[in-house]
Amino acid sequence: MRKKVIAFLLLFALTVVSLAGCGKQEETDKKKDTTADAGGQNSDQADSEQKGSESSNKADLQQGDQEQADPDGQAPEEGSSAQTNPYTFPLAEKAELSVWLAWGNDYIEDPNDLISIQEFEKNTNVHINWVYVGSTEASEKFGLMMASGNYPDIIRGADAYYTGGVATAVQDGVFVELTDYIDTYMPNYRALRESNPEIKRATTTDDGRVVAVYTLACDDKEVTGEAQWVGMAVRRDWLEDVNQEVPITIEDWHTMLTAFKEEKGCQAPLLIAGDGVDLPGHFLSAYGVGPEFYRVDGQVHYGPAEEGYREYLELFHTWYEEGLIDKNFVTNDAAMNPPFDVIGTGGAGATCMIWPFTTDYFHTMGYNDEEDFYMVGVPSPVLTEGDTAYNFFNTRAITKETVCISNNCKDVGLALSWIDYLYSDEGYYLNNYGVENDTYVINADGIPEFTENVTNDPEHAGLEKLAFYTLSQSSFGKYNWTLMGKAWSGTDQLLCEEVWDLDSDERQLPPSMSMTEEESYQYASIYTDIKTLVDEMTVKFITGTEALSRYDTFVQNLYEHGLQTCIDIQQAAYERYMNR
Repeated sequence: MRKKVIAFLLLFALTVVSLAGCGKQEETDKKKDTTADAGGQNSDQADSEQKGSESSNKADLQQGDQEQADPDGQAPEEGSSAQTNPYTFPLAEKAELSVWLAWGNDYIEDPNDLISIQEFEKNTNVHINWVYVGSTEASEKFGLMMASGNYPDIIRGADAYYTGGVATAVQDGVFVELTDYIDTYMPNYRALRESNPEIKRATTTDDGRVVAVYTLACDDKEVTGEAQWVGMAVRRDWLEDVNQEVPITIEDWHTMLTAFKEEKGCQAPLLIAGDGVDLPGHFLSAYGVGPEFYRVDGQVHYGPAEEGYREYLELFHTWYEEGLIDKNFVTNDAAMNPPFDVIGTGGAGATCMIWPFTTDYFHTMGYNDEEDFYMVGVPSPVLTEGDTAYNFFNTRAITKETVCISNNCKDVGLALSWIDYLYSDEGYYLNNYGVENDTYVINADGIPEFTENVTNDPEHAGLEKLAFYTLSQSSFGKYNWTLMGKAWSGTDQLLCEEVWDLDSDERQLPPSMSMTEEESYQYASIYTDIKTLVDEMTVKFITGTEALSRYDTFVQNLYEHGLQTCIDIQQAAYERYMNR
């Protein structure tokens, strides 16, 4: 049970980024020869001139008095006016599409066994042949699929696996460019893009093309980036025991950690990441720098080459010598998923963690049974109270995974129309909440609320229950990041999210900016060695195995490895993004 809960929480919480090693991911590559056969799964699709019957869903795909599109699924002729989508759901005759995705669900083996997916099929009359692979083997399987040349109609998450990104895949003839299709076949998605300049910017390439459809992060009212779901947390019960307030400044932290060591007998007052720096850069923030690349007034900087990074290393080396930092931090990696047993048994009092893993989690999983045990989220430290605290880990991006159409797809229009259904109200509710009056109801304010079937199921409460209904983090369309808070969380968890969300993200680089193919290859060939050097030397500087007097030599070494080229590439990508 413990492993299942960890796996499920991590699957839900770690979206924007795919963080390896966070919990158990079942490898469910149970489809026999599906990758090899995927390209041929379209032969039995309904005739593409099918125009369907009257729409019975909330996402009416008719688009006014526009001209009729060519019903063969091809793009409208260049220069033609916007055309009417010929596909109205449910279709009069059954059609089929194939979809590839990384899949990790401990309860449901085949996505077609999900209750919501069965409702999708009823509402659209489109059957999906899922080509699913285990999350831990997705990269390898994707490579094999690319090498075979046999692609399913729709591929989710290719941006994480295709070298050079999906724009390069379109250029290589693997995926279809969608620029001329969106207006006709995706009215719901098009409306969302037009409603927000940032959505349009993030879903368009530097040269103005549309090469993929993006999953969009939202709440129940609008498309909006997620709240910050990772941050620093401390034991509030210990704060009370040592008569300390929630720490604000670096000096406050030093006082608190010293009290944890001396008064609570704590061996590792502060747990830190195995490489010495957590992704959000909580303590680096106090010195105005980030863990890697960031921006200040439109200029790209690299944190480890800045003076603020040296000051950070000096601080952490001092704390390490004073016994305030875990001496075994390299193996007790606390980047986001800390060693809970160390915290629960009183071995540590502060750490970086993901917000679901706070008080309730420690009790539920048996890491701590003390009635007074309580983890509380705290802000990133600053040098002087009132200074701006920055967060360098982007969870607030409105665009998430990509969905692409392969060049093997026989009916691009149908594929895009099916995807667009997931951006409709009906598709959104099914995709996120399940089935109305079963897993959710609409309250008097028009907001969906989970029923007791979800919140009070004795065997599979909360998100576990939804695992039988929805695609969850393997989803398409609009993904509601507030569901965890609604379905399965305690008050302390929600308060963590509110506190962490106060940090500024103005120094983050936009996650949707992109490099050219040439830049991508050049950058990869240089930065791998730079990052390895930074990780190695950061640990050495903190532990004292390398004297901080050699920091200037370290920075010089970074530039000799090609750091300036990497900075220039990031700068060019940033400027192109801002000019979209």
